[in-house]
Amino acid sequence: MDGLRLFGLIVLVCFSMTAHAGTEALLGILEEPQCKEGGVIHVRPLFMKNDASWQTLNTREASAGHLPKRINWVVSFDGKKIGDVETDDPGFSTNYEWTYPRDRLLNVVSTNSYSPVPNRGNNFEGWCAAPKSRPLVVVANGSVLDPDGWKPFSPPQELVGRLFSEFKARLGAPFICPNPDAEKGVRFKYGAKDVHLLKGYKSNRGQLLITLALKPRKDRCDGPDDGWNTQTFLVDSNTGYVGAGVNLVDAGDYDGDGTSELLFWFSGYNKDGYVLFSPTTGGRREFLWHYH
Repeated sequence: MDGLRLFGLIVLVCFSMTAHAGTEALLGILEEPQCKEGGVIHVRPLFMKNDASWQTLNTREASAGHLPKRINWVVSFDGKKIGDVETDDPGFSTNYEWTYPRDRLLNVVSTNSYSPVPNRGNNFEGWCAAPKSRPLVVVANGSVLDPDGWKPFSPPQELVGRLFSEFKARLGAPFICPNPDAEKGVRFKYGAKDVHLLKGYKSNRGQLLITLALKPRKDRCDGPDDGWNTQTFLVDSNTGYVGAGVNLVDAGDYDGDGTSELLFWFSGYNKDGYVLFSPTTGGRREFLWHYH
């Protein structure tokens, strides 16, 4: 009898562990990977949510045990399911571990009711180019609903004045080259009149997502200059900083906890990736990679 009880206990524990692993929410992106020829769509697994928090799947060790050979993903856009895709894991090997987050991709083997969404406006530009189809969030064992109802809106110009000190503190020192023959540029002493509103989103909780940037200038120097990055802020009763060079992909309650997360595309010099941000807690996770 004791032996039977022990056997039953072992079976129960194993079943519980399997069930728990199967309920981990996986968050990925359906995309045309940057700098890959042919425009083939892949799924890039990004984050995993366990009982405690979101974890970034950007290393072999972090991904171990969380990516089954076959995964059925729900494709989402604007808080709605727009189809399903199934992926196959082709495995991955590399002589250089830093390439893992850049090149770790899952093959799409079947689709159901899914159609690519054109990238109108050539957004989500990266190290190589803007994709023809916009990236789309995919979720396994999670939710695609957006209970906070994030939607685009036209922010009032007065927000520039309200956010200018925060913008200036984050931006750093931009340079201009009024003399193209000079070896070095000069610091651009800008004011609020030199800043414009690029994008705005608003939730049904009254939170605002505002992206600012310096207005384009003909005398901007060639080459990378972090002083010309976009800067994105979360505005409610206080002002929170979301990040530089980020572009909202979508919003959704990906872990099913009742509040929406925001997934952003990020691009910088020799660096691309995705940023997961919680408007509720201000928490963030980054999945970034380099090209050389």
